[in-house]
Amino acid sequence: MNRLLLLFVVIVLPVSISAQISVVDVTTDTVNVFSKDDNAIKSNKIAMAASIALPGLGQQYIGKRHAAFIFAGLDIAALFGAIFCETYSRRFDRDAYGFAASRASIDGTGKDALFWNNVGNHLSMEDYNTVAGLNGTDQMYNDPSYSWRWAPDEADFKQYQQMRFDARKLHTVASVCLGAMVLNRIISLVDIRASSKYKKSDDMVSFSVNPAFSPGLNYAGLSVSAHF
Repeated sequence: MNRLLLLFVVIVLPVSISAQISVVDVTTDTVNVFSKDDNAIKSNKIAMAASIALPGLGQQYIGKRHAAFIFAGLDIAALFGAIFCETYSRRFDRDAYGFAASRASIDGTGKDALFWNNVGNHLSMEDYNTVAGLNGTDQMYNDPSYSWRWAPDEADFKQYQQMRFDARKLHTVASVCLGAMVLNRIISLVDIRASSKYKKSDDMVSFSVNPAFSPGLNYAGLSVSAHF
């Protein structure tokens, strides 16, 4: 009899108790054991140096991707604008010089920019020399190779002036684009300076073990959860 009672205590009772315990998938809280510091600080000096080379690189380095796209896009647009406008400005100038050479009987070999400006301001070399003498300047043209003369109706003369004006407008736009690139770098540096910290959004890995109880405390268990 004593042996049967002992057998019941050792075998049957633990089985009966264990039958009342189950695992319930209930998560009451999650403790992240692999979390990373979201306030990591990266070097502003490296970011600022990168932004001088190309605005937006510094923002990309510290994690500001939207700002990086804006700064880089503005700089690339300004660069292409400067190249495009300056290229066509010089082309318009060459076209104007060729037009003047054919319409005002000019030998364009070896002539500088000042000469072409004077061609656009005076109807002839003699007209220029007269005005220069009245102004008391010694810069006159006495070499016949510098001679020019526009037609009396001044139509070609005005067209040449317009061509030069269009070239100067494009040159001005190119200068503005270059100034925009400089300004973009300054603003980018200020933005980097103001952003001494960044938040890095990584995929979080978490692991949790929590006690779980059924309503009425009839069952008890452990809830194990992992998030990747």
